[in-house]
Amino acid sequence: MPTVSFLWHLHQPAYRTADRVAHAPWVLLHAGGAYLTLARAIADTAGRGQVVSIVPTLLEQLIAYRDGTVVDPVADALTTATADLSGAQRATAVEWATHMTARQAARFTRLEELAGRSSGEVSETEVRDVQVLTILAHAGDATRRDPELTELAARGRAFSRTDHEQVASWLRAQPGRLIELWRTIATLPGVEIATSPYAHPILPLLLDTGVVRDSWAPDPPPEVPIFRRPEDASRQLAEGLLFMRRHGFTIAGCWPPEGAVSADAVATYAAQGVRWLVTDEGILERSLDEPLRDNGVARTALYRPWRTPWPSPTLFFRDRQLSDRIGFVYGSWDDEGVAALDLVRLLRERAATLPEDAAIVVALDGENPWPHYARGGGDFLRVLLEELAGSGPELAPATLGSLADQLTPSLLPRIHPGSWIHALFATWIGHPEKTAAWDLLMRVRDAMPGGELPASLLLAEGSDWFWWLGEDNPTELAPLYDRIFRQHLADACAQVGIVPPVDLSRPLKAGG
Repeated sequence: MPTVSFLWHLHQPAYRTADRVAHAPWVLLHAGGAYLTLARAIADTAGRGQVVSIVPTLLEQLIAYRDGTVVDPVADALTTATADLSGAQRATAVEWATHMTARQAARFTRLEELAGRSSGEVSETEVRDVQVLTILAHAGDATRRDPELTELAARGRAFSRTDHEQVASWLRAQPGRLIELWRTIATLPGVEIATSPYAHPILPLLLDTGVVRDSWAPDPPPEVPIFRRPEDASRQLAEGLLFMRRHGFTIAGCWPPEGAVSADAVATYAAQGVRWLVTDEGILERSLDEPLRDNGVARTALYRPWRTPWPSPTLFFRDRQLSDRIGFVYGSWDDEGVAALDLVRLLRERAATLPEDAAIVVALDGENPWPHYARGGGDFLRVLLEELAGSGPELAPATLGSLADQLTPSLLPRIHPGSWIHALFATWIGHPEKTAAWDLLMRVRDAMPGGELPASLLLAEGSDWFWWLGEDNPTELAPLYDRIFRQHLADACAQVGIVPPVDLSRPLKAGG
């Protein structure tokens, strides 16, 4: 019978620089929110056919929070007793009440009343409400499940110092709780843990930015700096695999960062024993040079594994339409259970048209959707996983590792170089700001004595710093992310005792 596999990719860049300061609180806030919601749903339903892809830099930062080896100024502003806050901390707490989705903010009318005010316009009681409600807004599904939070979320205002201490204590405990929950679900027979190269770099671009010529063809490519460091790509992958295995996770496969692949990248994964990869259907379509969909219905080519003529992991390609319904459609639905049933219906309809050995893959970011869902995503996930568990003979959940063992892949003569976004690399290279970042990275890398590759340089090679530059992914926090990227480069210079480039102090982001 046809199988279905879900891959949930969990990823945060390294907000923590060499001084142990976390310059953004997303790892901590999502630990008690989106990440917890997903892990809990899998644990509650003994989820089958679930692959959880954990990026090493995310796990590394969670460990730092658990062990108290990180300084997080935003988290401190949210968890320090209100009466003890400095003026700057009050301002930080009030500011970060605005950095959430409309769904999250709308759950608490008190938060909507207070968010956006200046810190000088709010009383101590109001600041405490902001602190508590910001944590609760990000906690999402946990506000209905954890007894420390449920009554406070229902009240929604007028929190006491004791209330705040309770919520702050809960938040600080979540990184350790989440890590243990991941360890628990990793033992379930229907669950697989996957990973990515250590700092989530765009591996094909580390191997050779000249690959953009083939990716853009037949259109002319943008002018890009020539960065060609295959040794960095190999090191990123080796460090990532080693880190996950050192922390007790058995790894067979990867979601390449941003689904980015190339012929050389596929060979790099194979050389280090990675048994399977998943990327986007657009890559398969460009590789085959023929449409994959006929009147919107995908051909069976999408639902089989592939391999290249050179050493290659088994290659799976996700159904973009089904994946995007979770990521970009169902968040606007008011009833999460109805949305989950709609997806199960579509899966069953798809499976009914496919051969017995077809493999349907749904793969997407496992964090970003849930803050946009009406109730934080927990209801959607539980209904989805319960329905899959009882889906009957027409659809069998399976992990990708098990499918890589069981199925014989077809031969794919070539692999188109690109990512999940339009089968291109344009999100990370080509725009003048992105080009300037690559140029800066290249100059710092070339200055490393004896080919050294310090820890902070690995972190600077992560994909996110390039994602937020340019105009395609606007965010108010872009100047902050620009500074973190440049700080990683400065830290790398310090780690090998060289003077950083003078222009490292200048923002890359226009207006930054």
